[in-house]
Amino acid sequence: MKKLSILFSIILYFPLLTSAQTLIGSWNFNGNANDGSGNGLNGTVYNATLTAGQAGIPNTAYKFNGSSAHIDVPYNSLLDLTTWTIQVILRVDGFNSSTCQAENILTRGTQYTNDIYEIEFNDNAHDNSCAIYSPSNTEFTPAAAGSPTTNWHDANYIQLNTWYCHTVTYDGIYLKTFINGTLVDSAAWSNQYSYGSTQPVLTIGYYPLGGANYPYWFNGAIDNLTIWSGAFSNAAVAASCNSNTFAIVQPFTDTLKCAGGTISVPYTESGSYSSTNTFTLQLSNASGSFSSPVNIGSVTSSVSGTITGTIPSTTVAGTGYRVRIISSSPADTSANDGVNIHISTLAPSTFTNNLPVCVGDTIKLTASNVNTSNSIIYQWTDPNNTVTTSQNRIIPNATSANAGNYAVSITNGGCVQHDTLTAVVYARPNPLTTSSNSPVCSGTYIGLSTATTTTGVTYSWSGPNGFSSTLPTPVINNVPLSDSGRYYVSVTANGCSTHDSTYVVITPSPTVTTS
Repeated sequence: MKKLSILFSIILYFPLLTSAQTLIGSWNFNGNANDGSGNGLNGTVYNATLTAGQAGIPNTAYKFNGSSAHIDVPYNSLLDLTTWTIQVILRVDGFNSSTCQAENILTRGTQYTNDIYEIEFNDNAHDNSCAIYSPSNTEFTPAAAGSPTTNWHDANYIQLNTWYCHTVTYDGIYLKTFINGTLVDSAAWSNQYSYGSTQPVLTIGYYPLGGANYPYWFNGAIDNLTIWSGAFSNAAVAASCNSNTFAIVQPFTDTLKCAGGTISVPYTESGSYSSTNTFTLQLSNASGSFSSPVNIGSVTSSVSGTITGTIPSTTVAGTGYRVRIISSSPADTSANDGVNIHISTLAPSTFTNNLPVCVGDTIKLTASNVNTSNSIIYQWTDPNNTVTTSQNRIIPNATSANAGNYAVSITNGGCVQHDTLTAVVYARPNPLTTSSNSPVCSGTYIGLSTATTTTGVTYSWSGPNGFSSTLPTPVINNVPLSDSGRYYVSVTANGCSTHDSTYVVITPSPTVTTS
């Protein structure tokens, strides 16, 4: 389980901090050794490897091998502390049997000088001897502004392969140690800090000035490390180690998203949440700030799960977005996902067509986007699963086999828009049988006729002298010679037509002369 930062777990649950406590550094080791405090105290990893943390989630802690693994944080004057609180979530995997049997969890400065603070564990508090190895009597021991105490003995012996929330505070008067939020030892400490011209690094996992004999390599895992200026009260330490916690599962890799798309965020929780509790997924602005977070999804739950959110379609493109989760009962806020999310946008696309069409016509399906960049990718999938990547889908001489759904996608910068166009290809009426009573004499009539085996059709005739008719067998009476010519007929069903024609010859009627 990744701990929430102490800032959240205390301020949101317990109003126990004062202006005397300021967050200096926070390393949750979610996939890297970066500082989450905002002070830029990022660590460099040497031989330590990512491993499962307290909750068993992969890549949420660093494993130190007890021989060469460490993390170094460069010098920064923010770490020149005179009062402080250090809290570490750790597991001890083995004890050091070499001289003095110590293992350093965190060190800054030089032992036996007034610029040192450190957390270590050894068995010397039990036997007061560097020569005697007593692993079953190993205890946590701190140092502040001078020599480490030689009589720090609280009988809280460390158990291997057990996770601890270990806290040390120094207020300039008392040096205190806590295990899992409970005070286990306290000693008056009158030494005062004196920082000279040295600029020591902060080391995690060993003592850098111990040379070959006293490197005090740490053998175990660290899930979370936090440093504050100022000493926490006993109540604040208890609150920070025992509050409800929840976190986004690490490593978070779903980092290429699109405006209008969805994002799924798995989370884990521990503690006690109300059955009516709501976990809400929030999106930052493009710079990663949650000053005005956008709620994009929620789930009513008291257990671990996944929240699926919808990124608003109006979200501007950016590369620095983050997500976090808040709870309602009790109210709390998780750390963010730990990595930047790249959100792209794609302008609305236009899809046009000439559907429906008739057998023999050309199917014309078009797609366009106002972004004319060459990076736009078009893809069409035909009803028979034929895939083409042209911008438009043109199919000449269509047949009934070309009917069906045409899926189209437009991709740009990882964002995809989809549409489906349904092509209907209507059959034309069956071939026509067209005839007339030609030839005829002027003054008589023309009888036109057409027929098809297709039902439900309409007819349209045209011919000389502006002739038109919608009858299948029109008749023209008292025809003049000028009605000679070709008569055309169209038979239509569902907007599709079959055409034919017949030629009519009109001859002059005989003239009868009487005497």
